[in-house]
Amino acid sequence: MKVLINAALFQAVWFATVAGAGAGLWWCGLPVLVVFAIWQLRDSSWPRADMTLLALGVLLGFVIDSLLIAGGWLRFATPQPSAQFAPVWILVLWAGFALTVNHSLAFLKSRPLLALLFGALGGPLAYVGASRVFEAVAFTAPQVQTLVALAVGIQRQPSAFEDDRSRCLLERLGAALDNQRAFVADAAHELRTPLAALQLQVQLAQRTDVEVFDPNAETRVVRPAAQAVPSRPVVLVVDDSLTVRKITSRLLTREGFDVLTAKDGVDALQVLAEHMPDVILLDIEMPRMDGFEFTKTIKRDAKLSHIPIIMITSRTAEKHRNLAKELGVDLYLGKPFQEEDLLKSLREMLEITV
Repeated sequence: MKVLINAALFQAVWFATVAGAGAGLWWCGLPVLVVFAIWQLRDSSWPRADMTLLALGVLLGFVIDSLLIAGGWLRFATPQPSAQFAPVWILVLWAGFALTVNHSLAFLKSRPLLALLFGALGGPLAYVGASRVFEAVAFTAPQVQTLVALAVGIQRQPSAFEDDRSRCLLERLGAALDNQRAFVADAAHELRTPLAALQLQVQLAQRTDVEVFDPNAETRVVRPAAQAVPSRPVVLVVDDSLTVRKITSRLLTREGFDVLTAKDGVDALQVLAEHMPDVILLDIEMPRMDGFEFTKTIKRDAKLSHIPIIMITSRTAEKHRNLAKELGVDLYLGKPFQEEDLLKSLREMLEITV
């Protein structure tokens, strides 16, 4: 019975933490973890060992996830205290996992092959679930490569994928997974409860600075009312990751920008048919139309060619930078980017283009 309770409490920690992070509430899993830790340490036959594993789990989690961020593999929602290191909420998960090692997962100690398989599959799938279901994790590199890195616990080395044949294969596999992720995100969007949509509509109706609200459209733009001056600059964020779009939108809105979003180049062209942003933030690897093809398309259009483009991508090789420059990209930033650098570049670019 204690083993089942241990497993159930860890699942409660996982769901509370990841769901909270996806909703912008980084602290949601902490109370559940405290309850879990008190219950487990009180009844444990090895309290000192559990405390040691707890400390080691948090330390190991901080190192691994910080390396994944620094290597451009992942980006986390609600990144308190810093977007450059593993956030508090992911460390809560590592702490919860450490409390299962001597209990609900103790059977793996005598089964090393099963333990290896569990680690190679369970860890990556947990990140995929956090990304697809709760939008708490964004894959900022091709998803297949990221899952392999999670499985074997290595830091990303872009040079290892520079061989054209292997890169082509990995990109095709990543595109297939990206299409699945887009389908799941769209399905989740369509299945939103009527009550949630009604609540959002009522909130927007109470504001005086909203032009139009369509609950079925992903693209959102909040413009000041006609009497409000000065106008706010508009930024179009084009990225296939819903989490990246949400995180970037929150940052820019907080800093005084209006934000439009699109999930790929095709979607972005539809947005540009109705809106004229001041700057475009653009990813490279996206389904249907990637960032390079999108740049070529708008640079051929006399009505759109003047819009500055900041390309933000995990592809930091010199050949990608050179291609972007040839196509007319104004600024090239690697992922993960420093928020201060992005905001500074945006403001400087807007001053130049005004």
